[in-house]
This record gives sequence, C-alpha cells and structure tokens, in this order.
Amino acid sequence: MGVPSLMVRKTLGGALPPSVIGSKCVNTSRRLLLVTAWMLLLGCIEYFVFTHAAMVLYPGGNALNDMATGYSYWYNYYSDLGMAHAWNGAVNLLSASLFIPSVITWAILKAPFFILLPTEIFPSGWLHTLSVLSGIGEVGSSITAVGIALTPHDMMHQAHVIFVSLAIIFMGLTAISCSILLLKSSHKKVGVAFSIHAITCIMYGLVFIAPYFTSVPRFALLTAACQKIIFFTWLGSSAFLAMRFARLPSKGHAY
Repeated sequence: MGVPSLMVRKTLGGALPPSVIGSKCVNTSRRLLLVTAWMLLLGCIEYFVFTHAAMVLYPGGNALNDMATGYSYWYNYYSDLGMAHAWNGAVNLLSASLFIPSVITWAILKAPFFILLPTEIFPSGWLHTLSVLSGIGEVGSSITAVGIALTPHDMMHQAHVIFVSLAIIFMGLTAISCSILLLKSSHKKVGVAFSIHAITCIMYGLVFIAPYFTSVPRFALLTAACQKIIFFTWLGSSAFLAMRFARLPSKGHAY
C-alpha cells in the first residue's frame, strides 16, 4: 500500500506534520486578525456616529458659558456628553444614554485588533518587545475609556480626571509604539498616519497639563478643541489600518 493521505492519517489518529500544524495555526491567527479588523472598523464608525448624535441631543452650556445653546464643537468636552446634568442645569439623560454605551462599546471593539496586530507583524526580536508595550497601552486605554464613561465628571470629578490622565498616557504609548512597528513593516502609509496621531497625543498631553501652570480659562479650554483633533487622527488612522487588514486574504499573505 502507498503512503496514506493526511486525511487518512488524521482519521487513524496519526500525527500531522509540524509544517501542516504550523500552517493551520497561522491561518487561524490571520482569520482572527481579519475578524478583529472588522471589529475595529465597526468601533470607529459607531463611536463617530453615536457621539455626534449625543452632541445633537446635548441640552447646552459649557465651562465658559453655562447658558450657551447646545453643544459647541470647540468649547465643550467629550466628557460633557456623559454628565448627569448639562452645564445649563438641564438633565442630560438623552445625550448620556448614547455617549456612555458608545464609549464602552468602542473600548471593547478596538482592543483585540491592536493586541493581536503587532505580534502578527513581528513575532520575535526587539520589535516584538515593543509590540508588547503597544498591547499594554491598548488594554490600558480601553480600561480607562470605560472608567471615563462610568465616572461623569459632574458627579465624580476626581476619578474622572484620573481616568482621563491615564487614558492620555496609554493612548500615547500605543500610538508611538504602533507608529514604529508599522513604519518597520510593509504598511508604511498607515505608519505615517499613526505617527501624526502620536504627535497629536503628545501635543494634547502638553495642553492637558498646561492649565495646572496657568490661570487663563480660555487656554484651559484648548483641551476641548484638541480633544477633537486627537480623536479625528485616531479614528482616521485606525479606520485606515482596519480597512487595509480587513481586505487581506486569511492565508498566503506576507505582512
């Protein structure tokens, strides 16, 4: 009799060759990356849609003018959308009911892709160590995002500020490490996009701590405008990356 086929060997309980086992593991890993890429893209879309819907429903007021009408894109913070009461004193139920779930959903959907991606691109070496830092940063930013959502700053201000501060650090860690990893891979265009996001993270961090060294209220509100810039660069670069990997075949592709 000839050499039995792999299927027969599997049926008879024989061990598959290591190359076959390795191939199956690689294909499974790539399928997971494909699924998480679509999760990331969905997270970017739902966060953008629901936060903007929450802005429309926000009753009004901001830190400079509590009688201002509606939501100001450049004077209101994202965190204002999750307050129990708006700055004008009105109950903020409708806006918060959209904003809080959207942040939590976004945190859940975005984390798996960024945890899996760096290890897929660089499974060993010093860049793999850097990829571990990227994963830690992403897990940290997701956890702190949930913390931000669950601590309205008009009710739990101190806890909210702590979560925001940690989120900036973790987001910056992920942005910088992912920029290096992607620039070292075949996805250099996405790496450039993340480099821009990393720069905005650093700028936002500087603007965020600046009010502690100055008493100018309008300078403090620069953080409200910078929030929009940092999230647009994050959503844009992440969606760009997600669409790139969502189109990749589950096997036979070199990262």
